Amino acid sequence: MVDDLLLEIGTEELPATYIEPALKQIETLSKKLFSEERVPFKEIKTYATPRRLILFMREVAKKQDDHIREVLGPSNKVAFDSQGNPTKAAIGFAKSQGIEVGDLVTRKIEKGEYVFALKKEPGRTTLKVLPKILKQIITSISFPKSMRWPQSNIRFARPIRWLLVLYGTKTVNFSLGKLKAARLTRGHSLLSTKTIMVKNIAKYEELLKNNYVIIDQEKRRKTIEKAITNAIRKTKGKLLEDKELLDEVNYLLEYPTAVLGHFKEKYLKLPREVLIICLRHHLKYFSIVDNGGKLLPYFVALKDGISEYMDNVREGYQRVLTARLEDAEFFFKQDSKRKLDENVEKLKGVVFQEELGTLYDKTQRVIKLSEIIAGLANANCKKSTLRRIALLSKADSVTEMVGEFPELQGIMGREYARISGEEKIVADGIYEHHLPLSSSGELPHSLEGAVVSIADKVDTITGDFCVGFIPSGSQDPYGLRRQAQGITRIILHKKLALPLDILIDEALGLLKKSAHFSRRRLAEISEIKNQILRFFRPRLESILTEAGINYDEIDAALAVDFSDLVDAELRAHSIHELRKSPDFEPIIIAFKRAKNILKQAEERKIKVQSSQFNEKALKEIEEKKLCEGLNRIEKETEKFLKEKEYQGALEKLVSLRKPVDDFFDKVMVMVEDKKLRNNRLALLNRIVDLFYKIADFSKIVVE
Repeated sequence: MVDDLLLEIGTEELPATYIEPALKQIETLSKKLFSEERVPFKEIKTYATPRRLILFMREVAKKQDDHIREVLGPSNKVAFDSQGNPTKAAIGFAKSQGIEVGDLVTRKIEKGEYVFALKKEPGRTTLKVLPKILKQIITSISFPKSMRWPQSNIRFARPIRWLLVLYGTKTVNFSLGKLKAARLTRGHSLLSTKTIMVKNIAKYEELLKNNYVIIDQEKRRKTIEKAITNAIRKTKGKLLEDKELLDEVNYLLEYPTAVLGHFKEKYLKLPREVLIICLRHHLKYFSIVDNGGKLLPYFVALKDGISEYMDNVREGYQRVLTARLEDAEFFFKQDSKRKLDENVEKLKGVVFQEELGTLYDKTQRVIKLSEIIAGLANANCKKSTLRRIALLSKADSVTEMVGEFPELQGIMGREYARISGEEKIVADGIYEHHLPLSSSGELPHSLEGAVVSIADKVDTITGDFCVGFIPSGSQDPYGLRRQAQGITRIILHKKLALPLDILIDEALGLLKKSAHFSRRRLAEISEIKNQILRFFRPRLESILTEAGINYDEIDAALAVDFSDLVDAELRAHSIHELRKSPDFEPIIIAFKRAKNILKQAEERKIKVQSSQFNEKALKEIEEKKLCEGLNRIEKETEKFLKEKEYQGALEKLVSLRKPVDDFFDKVMVMVEDKKLRNNRLALLNRIVDLFYKIADFSKIVVE
């Protein structure tokens, strides 16, 4: 027997960005808790609007599955005599558990063989366990910020105003604070203020739609898309695609209606990005473009409600937009009156961080770091161009436009640089040094922009680590993970030979010279460097994982070294490719065996190095053949390793499989003769050292 289940958590308006993560949590929690409580179900669906989070479960069983509980009794030896007859211990245990002695079963566990009583616990009805499950689901949802309100002892993103819970046709009786679950819901906050009785789950969605609420976010999205298409038809333009804005707007509305608006053509003289930011970020309006991608003087806004009084609505939207565009036009004209480089001096009045100085101080460090990075990476950059980009990189942060619209930082720097007569490469570099803006965002195109981007980001990361702003758990208020990911992606994309440890040393060195830098930090520099290096490793692991490299292959490559990111990437890919070879796993097993023998020797305080090996001291034919093969392979791989052609080097190493196998089959390493033993250990050490030039192959998992 089964029935459907419906839970609606009615709230005050939730932030749009909170909703999608909350739905995922509800689904995960439901699967987990219903499974733990042994309540089978067929399907889970979650829906949401700004004022409600909804869980719908199909075919939920009417009772829990029965549970067999195993109770540990005495050992088998104590429970039964030598003839297999039950002892008083077995009889007493069975009686205490309310079962017959003959129903006892024997199980083998770590301690030996023991008897168990199997007790069947019949499942309770689902109606009895639902209050506990549903309450736990609601109280376990986490949000970036939560609040507590009167009449409630729980925390939630916004106050919960009603709870609708139905199982089949029955109400599930439970309370959350002073709020009791019922079969009541509410329609649109403006268009349907009455309380609505839900008698049938099957009619729930239609009932709410009749009260101006579209609960299914996918249906609501299609409604929005269709409404926008219809609204822009007469403009002969098309929508500027903006998935993020569509996602956000979808969770701002319960009953969307599109409104086409217009603005004066004079505003099209503003930079394209300024117009889009004014429309998108501040007003949630969609931009309209022609077939060539040029902005048209139209926009589409979404209204939450029905299509009445649309002329008044349109006029209101246009009036708000015009005010924003007037501000933007004024700021743009004011900023354009002076050259961008005139703003650099103003950076002295903007504190970046108390111990790290002003934005001017940061700019000076970025200039020096950019030159250092270009030198370290042998980057073919014009020194004067690099310095100019770095000098102007933060100059737009003190403009009026960026002060009003922070999202335009970098974009306005590029625009004002062009107006000021800067070279195109400088203007583009100012914008590019902010890239990437997300973990998978656009990367700098120019080498100069990439170098300054790395310099700026590594200065921020090292500075924040020095003053204790280190990300922990899900907390990363300064976006340092994104910045480290950006550095890693840029270095890999541009194939820069830029060792991370040296890069961090140089950045820390400049910070140490800062007059603002706390002297007490100097003693911690070494540990800070190690912390930052450890911080970078997960970023590289993530990129390699996305590229299809297995976790153990990544561990093997990075265990040797990952400071040279490009080199580490090459080694990881080479291991991944060689894994397809039939000789790969056997040679890995042999490597692990060699390493284990060396480890055992070390535990016995036997210290042997490759340099101690004496070829003349070899006795057995198998160790001589292994030495002969190793000598040849060392020479053959030398060129491959020098050229970083790790695939070729690994293919040569794999050819050692037979002599290594023969050696382990026929030769005893840990013999009593110390000279012979140590010589054989030194031979194994040479093999391990050779493999270590590429990876620690003991990290590879073999079946």
